[in-house]
Amino acid sequence: MMTPQSPAHLRVGVDIAVLRSPLTGIGNYQHALLQALGHLAPDVTYRGFDRLHWVSVDQELLARVEARRPGSGPDGQGEALRSGKAIRHALFVWARSNRHVRALRNFARAQAFTYSIPAQKLDLFHAFTYRPPGKANCPVVPVVHDLSTERYPETHPAGRIEWMRPVADLCRKAPVIHTVSEFSAREIVEVYGIERSRIHVIHPGVNPLFRRRSDRPTDILTRLGLTAGEFFLAVSTIEPRKNFRTLIEAFSRLPPALRQRFPLVVVGAKGWGDARLPGVLDELLQEASVKFAGFVPNEALRDLYERTRALFYPSIYEGFGMPITEALACGAPVVTSSVSSMPEAGGPFARLVDPMNVNGWTAEFSRAIEADDHLDLDARSSRQKYTEAFSWEAASAKTLAMYEAALAR
Repeated sequence: MMTPQSPAHLRVGVDIAVLRSPLTGIGNYQHALLQALGHLAPDVTYRGFDRLHWVSVDQELLARVEARRPGSGPDGQGEALRSGKAIRHALFVWARSNRHVRALRNFARAQAFTYSIPAQKLDLFHAFTYRPPGKANCPVVPVVHDLSTERYPETHPAGRIEWMRPVADLCRKAPVIHTVSEFSAREIVEVYGIERSRIHVIHPGVNPLFRRRSDRPTDILTRLGLTAGEFFLAVSTIEPRKNFRTLIEAFSRLPPALRQRFPLVVVGAKGWGDARLPGVLDELLQEASVKFAGFVPNEALRDLYERTRALFYPSIYEGFGMPITEALACGAPVVTSSVSSMPEAGGPFARLVDPMNVNGWTAEFSRAIEADDHLDLDARSSRQKYTEAFSWEAASAKTLAMYEAALAR
């Protein structure tokens, strides 16, 4: 039987379509965990199903994925959102949201997956995107990051709701279920009726890059016209569930002089649908007190985390919330929502606000301006120490133990 210390020669299948650039939350989680697993258990073979075929998922492939992460241009907008890449990104978003294109793509992938998986001779399929692309002929371990499609279906496109429909039944048949927080484990028990003993919680780790202070910072602050310690940061894909409407409305209630001295910088690309950003945003953009930076490389993101006055993370529902622990690992103060998994991610080092309380978020902006928490070296050190519990090495060891449990059933 396999143990985390001495893994057997397993063959594990994964869907690597989510590893296409630009990586978002699930892609980042899968990429980092597979990297750590490759180092801890090199005898485990990973086979990845791409668009219509299978490839080896090794450290070389994962390094290529890392190298394809978008950078930032002189205007602070991610390369993926500019020039020819902007057109490709727009086409990608359109294809993902168009019902007919999505149905055709999913049908083709399902057929290719179902007919080709027997030749892979897999011991199990690790479904990082909740479920496999098609029918699997081996045990499936679904990764249920969150159940926001059940709790807040109005914040998701129709295609995502459709993708999630078979997940409840898949979880009931699966030997084990993989999730990313104790909060999500409770949700799976409550919504799907799964016994808690079959659910394995594997918290995301923190990229070691965010634990190392940069001796030679990037020029991201210069390119965005920022001064260290005099800007607020928000990191997330821009879509309805992320609640930017409330955050920007709250920021707009600061006096104009304070807004312009302490701008709000939003890092992340546009996701699906209408984020319902408030009408006052036009004024804030004109006065340059709100800046949309698009995607930035991790090195630049680290510099922003290190030098922000505070990270604001106002989502209405998360399976975990990786930017919270990333910012804390860089020593930054964090203000986040008081619901779902975000208190679990931030622990005692995050200030909590009701996500829909505009006045509460405005008060936290004002407090951050007055308190200078970002300058307290002892507090920064405590935040960083707290995040040591979130490591990809620990996550990979727990994943191997989960494989053992799955194969023992």
